[in-house]
Amino acid sequence: MFNSNQIDDVEQLFVRCCLECSPQPGDSHHWLPFELLHSGALAYSQLYELKNQMLHAALESPAEVLPSKKICGLANQAAEQAWNARFPVLVFPCLFEDLLRHAREQLLWKQSWQMGNSPVLSHNFSV
Repeated sequence: MFNSNQIDDVEQLFVRCCLECSPQPGDSHHWLPFELLHSGALAYSQLYELKNQMLHAALESPAEVLPSKKICGLANQAAEQAWNARFPVLVFPCLFEDLLRHAREQLLWKQSWQMGNSPVLSHNFSV
């Protein structure tokens, strides 16, 4: 389990990540009528809350192998991409999880390569 100092560290890291990598609302919404602008603000708020929840869960995961700064960057990237979708709150979780999975695979492949256990080197290419 976590001790209180570790929890405080995670909380501070989470707050810093939120400040550093929160998506900015797009300027393309300034021309929308008030009713649509309001719903856009609501969607942005919901996306921001969802991103914070999922980011917090990823940062607290004891099994996570990625550095926290990388996780924050991936959350920001997923939120930015999701914001351009028609239903950003529905798209974000899949994007974020997919980006995390891909980054983990890259990290594990890089570590394997550095240790000389590359799948390419160990594969037999005889015909």
